[in-house]
Amino acid sequence: SVAHLQDQQVLLIGGGNGQLGVFDLRQRVLVMEEEHVHSKAIRSLAVHPSRGHYFGSGSTDGTVKLWTYQAGRPRSHAHLTNLHPTHTFMNEVTSDSLISQRGTTDLAFSR
Repeated sequence: SVAHLQDQQVLLIGGGNGQLGVFDLRQRVLVMEEEHVHSKAIRSLAVHPSRGHYFGSGSTDGTVKLWTYQAGRPRSHAHLTNLHPTHTFMNEVTSDSLISQRGTTDLAFSR
């Protein structure tokens, strides 16, 4: 899975072994790769539509992690567990935003 953080000019890359990479578009280089942020493949990455430094990752391991991208690296700040890879759910992220999904493999943020 791939997502673009426009404000930061980076691509987020979710890997088949649960790793998360950050590719800097200005430098054209992989600047970070963290192994095992999920125990199985990352199948979905979603960027918040109005908070460009905020994103979520969804995995076939049944988890969703919520992240901020600050100081040149992602920082996990919430971990939702025991979710189904294909069943729909909605979860309030902030007072004005929800993360919804059709399972952990299809994340989307509302405004």
